[in-house]
Amino acid sequence: MESKITQDYGPFYHGTKADLKTGDLLEPNYNSNYGEGKKANYVYLTATLDAEVIAQGSIILLGLMWSLPVYGAQMVGAVTVQAMGKAKASFLLSFARQGFFYIPLLFILHKMAGLKGLILAQPLADFLALVLSIAVLTIIIKQANDNVQKTAV
Repeated sequence: MESKITQDYGPFYHGTKADLKTGDLLEPNYNSNYGEGKKANYVYLTATLDAEVIAQGSIILLGLMWSLPVYGAQMVGAVTVQAMGKAKASFLLSFARQGFFYIPLLFILHKMAGLKGLILAQPLADFLALVLSIAVLTIIIKQANDNVQKTAV
């Protein structure tokens, strides 16, 4: 099967009020097009000038960036529990992130804070899943240590 590559010729917008000439580099700290008096902390390209789309997308991206390290740590905990042969605890940790935390938080936070609540639901669900992972892993390790001490006596 032949793959087809499509070329997108733009237009692309860089989100700053920089007066750039051909060959100039895009750099952060120019005044932003999307907030009066704000400096652009990042360089990004968009295919839209819709300021609302860019503003909301920036908030969503920031929330997801903060949740990635938390999600990674939670996954390490869940995989560690699975590697210890604890199938029920492993299933609990795997299901908890989306099932116990994320889906209910979507409804609760949407009622409380609208769109911002929807944006906060994923990072908060990841954090709660990490706390649960730490608690489950702590219990399993304590039980294993108790069993070792009982057999040593």
